[in-house]
Formats: sequence, structure tokens, C-alpha cells
Amino acid sequence: MIALYSPDYEASDHCQAEWAAAYAADPGGERHRLFPFLLKPTELNPLARQIVYTNLVGLSAEDRRAAVLRALDYRPGRRSSEELKGILKHATTPIPIGKAEGGKTRIDVTANPDLDTPLSSDDLKEMPGLQCALADAIIEVLPGNAPKVFRSCLVHYRTHLGERGTRPYTDFLRSFFGPLQKEFDHADFEMWGAGLDDLIRRFFAKHFLLITHFPLPEARERAMAEAPIDEEKAVGKGLTEPIEKVVDALNELSDSDMTTPAFDRVVQQIREEAADLSSVVPTQADSGKPSTIVTPKRRFVLGTIGFLERVYAFIGATASIATTPQGQAALLALRDAIEKLLALVL
Repeated sequence: MIALYSPDYEASDHCQAEWAAAYAADPGGERHRLFPFLLKPTELNPLARQIVYTNLVGLSAEDRRAAVLRALDYRPGRRSSEELKGILKHATTPIPIGKAEGGKTRIDVTANPDLDTPLSSDDLKEMPGLQCALADAIIEVLPGNAPKVFRSCLVHYRTHLGERGTRPYTDFLRSFFGPLQKEFDHADFEMWGAGLDDLIRRFFAKHFLLITHFPLPEARERAMAEAPIDEEKAVGKGLTEPIEKVVDALNELSDSDMTTPAFDRVVQQIREEAADLSSVVPTQADSGKPSTIVTPKRRFVLGTIGFLERVYAFIGATASIATTPQGQAALLALRDAIEKLLALVL
């Protein structure tokens, strides 16, 4: 079935009934029988958000035709580690770049133009402010017994969007958002209350509307959907240890004035996210039959592999850093962390 996502499509009872029947026949899109295409930025229903769609927003007629043909011709399949790393490395954000200052090159970060440039500016200008206001309202009334990871990720999301506005690093938003939805969906005690429940659901809906204004890294999202990780091993030190070691090595570069504060902040956010997710116990669904649903831990592990691959390539190609003892130590730590994270992929 071909689904053409738009606000009108979501509002149509007939279209939603057809979509629900197709989804029931192929939950999660595992057999690739549902072909969704996004025509306009849209608040998708919760199930539709789980399936990789092809974003046609802002494309020319020729580019739309090519994107549709690629989607229809796509066939799921297991990838080698090298293929997986290549896809993840290409579609990561932010990306490391060199910044020349004071006669030396420091590692900086910038947006990935392929992912972080809006395809549509319609109503986008007002959305970051609305999301930040919703986040502030939620944080203000969030009860003390709310999961630590929920509050932490919400604060990170709000801070990043407040700083970047209509030019966020979309991977950051996706990574911070995933644990929010997982904790909310799996809460096994009454802590939200009707008003807070409504605020959170509106925040979720507006997040997905915001994200549809940006390119979807379709190849990466499909690769993530088809590369489950061992959720039971990715707990405690199984997740934090490789991250801690590589962060320590990158901090040595910072101490030697080889990085910028912006790069340092990204590195520290990776450490904090690993710490937050390491305490999340996998649900029975996470630990069962491998699924195409991308869990927050899966997104973090695979996304971090992509970013670290980019950093490794940049340092290796920058002689002024690679030839120093700190650069050599960073390269070793990066390679070790990448291999240990890859070992979590089933």
C-alpha cells in the first residue's frame, strides 16, 4: 500500500482506516508492504512515526520521481559492519570540521547540510519557541518521582532547541526525544495527571511536526531499523565504559587546546546520554524477537558509531593533531569504542 502523508491524509477517517489495515498486515513495516511518502509537514499518528517514510517535501518533480523509485525498489537485507559504518558515518549530525585559530587547527562541529537544512519553512519559525514553552511548562510541574532520564533528556532537548532555533542538529532532537517517549509510554505508575499528560502529548506531536520540516536520512533510518542491538548487554558499564574511555581521550585533546568549546559540549552530551540510558532496563519487547522499531538505546549506539567514525576520519586526516601523543591516543580510543559499540549489534 502507498500512503501519501499530509495533514488532510491524517484527518481522513477513510485514509486512516486503510492505513490501519495495511499496518495490521505488516506491523512496523517489517515485510516492506507499506510505502509511506511525506508530501507536507504533518503530525503523524504514533504508529506511523515508527515506520521509515520517504520525505518528498521541497523536492523537484525529478527528485521526487527518483526518491519514489528508490523507495519502491528497496529490499531489506543484513549489512556488513563496514557497510553499516559507512551509512552511519555519512548521515550523522553534527559533523566535525577544522577551525583555524591562532595558527593551529582545532576540532569544531557544524550542522550537516544534508540533514539540518529545512525542506520547508512553512510555520517553522514559530515552532522552536512553542516547543521550548511546552518543555518549560512540563519541567516546571514534573513530579519528583519522574524518571531521571525523562527530566534530563527534556532539559537537554529544550536547551539545544533554545540555542539553535530553526537550525537544530536534528540527531540531537531525535536522541533526546526517544527516551522521553519510551518512559512516558511504559510508565507503570500514576504520576502524570490529566493536565501534564496533555502537555506531554502536545509536546510529542509538535516534535514530530517539527522533524518533518527537515530531510529524513532514509538510508540511515532503514539501516537502524534493520540493525537491532543487544539491549540487555547495553546496560551499566556495557554502555558507559567504551564511551567514558573515548571521552577521556577526547578531553585530553581539549586540555591540549586542540578542540573548540562547541566540540567539547557535543562530547560531554554523549557521555551524559550514555549515563542516562545505561540505567534504562530493557522491556520484554526490547529483549524479545529483533524488531524494526528503533529504541532510544539503538539510536544512541548506532548514531554514536557514526559520529565517532567521522571524528576518527577527521583526526586521521589532520596531521597537526594525528601526529601528537594526544592525537594518537584519541585514534586508538575511538577505534576501540567503535568496535565495542559495534559488538552490541546483533
